Amino acid sequence: NELPADALAQELAVVLRSRGWMVWTQPRLGSWWASNPSAPTPVADVYAMKKSYEHHQATAYEVKTSRADFLRDVNGGKYQRYLAHCTRLLFAVPAGLVKADEVPAECGLIVRGPKGWAVQKTASARKGTPDPEVLLSLIFRGYEMEKEGRDLRDRERWQRNLTLKQVAAEFGIRLAERIAG
Repeated sequence: NELPADALAQELAVVLRSRGWMVWTQPRLGSWWASNPSAPTPVADVYAMKKSYEHHQATAYEVKTSRADFLRDVNGGKYQRYLAHCTRLLFAVPAGLVKADEVPAECGLIVRGPKGWAVQKTASARKGTPDPEVLLSLIFRGYEMEKEGRDLRDRERWQRNLTLKQVAAEFGIRLAERIAG
């Protein structure tokens, strides 16, 4: 009874945020418009950074829910597109899907088991800072995520107000009927 990849990504994002990381889900790692079909801009499932100017630890997480998807990514080298945009790259998988020794040497492995998420293999850290295009993409995605939340709150408030208006109208009708009756 495993969760789909997007639910696993959201769950991992919540855990990372609770540990003090800035977290984005599904951010483009660079300009979508500047990419080309032979080298499309990668989209990380989860991207997290420590709140630090000196030790920001930009970490990309690739969520895999099937062994076939993991093997396709590793054997096809897709994961390598993320390496230039982060200081660490980890595969995030449900327990039992992947063994630590199957993960490429430069990558790590974080596993969701019965007690939550646990790192099974530490990713080797690379030096560097994300390109300005990546940072702008993160800002844009953060704004989109915040706007989605704001829009949801506005819809909930509007629905609550509509419900209150209906209740008030029904109360007014019943009160008028009692007074008339």
